[in-house]
Amino acid sequence: MRTSACIQIAMALVLFLAGMVHTALAVPSTTISFSLDDVTTSEQDGFDILNVEDCHLAGEPGQPLLPCKVVNFVIPRGQGVSQVRVEVEAKERLLGSYYIYPGQSDEPGYGEEDFGGPDMNVYGSSEPFPGSAVLEGQTTTAWGWKVCQVAVWPLEYIPADREIWLYESLKISLELSPSTDNEQEILPRSKEHHEEWAAELEQVVANSTDVLPLGPNDFSGLLSSRRWVLILPGSPAPDPDPWYSVFAPLIDRRETQGLDVHVQ
Repeated sequence: MRTSACIQIAMALVLFLAGMVHTALAVPSTTISFSLDDVTTSEQDGFDILNVEDCHLAGEPGQPLLPCKVVNFVIPRGQGVSQVRVEVEAKERLLGSYYIYPGQSDEPGYGEEDFGGPDMNVYGSSEPFPGSAVLEGQTTTAWGWKVCQVAVWPLEYIPADREIWLYESLKISLELSPSTDNEQEILPRSKEHHEEWAAELEQVVANSTDVLPLGPNDFSGLLSSRRWVLILPGSPAPDPDPWYSVFAPLIDRRETQGLDVHVQ
């Protein structure tokens, strides 16, 4: 019987460790797709401008101006993004020859008459531009959650050959590590308000299932962790009355919300 108990304990330990490994590997990821039908072209000043649906144009002065797409991920509290990985799963060449419009300066006072030509160190190169499918990944906050914004290039340009390749499928994944940077305390006015925030966030992130709603205990815990200070006129004073009696209803209301009220 002792042997059987040991086997059961060993199996439980294996399952527990497997669960830990699964949790460690469960990183935010998504796959985005583009098709040739998403690409439109136009001409300006002898150059070609290519647009891709749901993208915006971006490019440094003198470098090819290409479409860029931003993909948002919600990041679990207590975690940070240590690395952004973008894998090109499929790509296809666009027919034709393209001389891509160069990016222009956005400095104040810079007008159309100050057109900057292409940087020939880039336009004369046979190396793929921009050289990586990912432009940048930066972390910000939205509705109290930590959000990582990943900007990717759906097009690859071979300047010397004037070739354009479309990334038909891009897999984006984030590596996470413990971090409290860029973290804000979620303190909505009510549980209903918090649920509205969560619904708004779900519409703009790729990993909407990771937008976990707060439970009743979590919500009250967040409220009780916030100190609320009321500074009365004439403070400090030995006795804050009669101001205290004036603000008593407000103080009582904040305390019923779970806030740690301090009057001074």
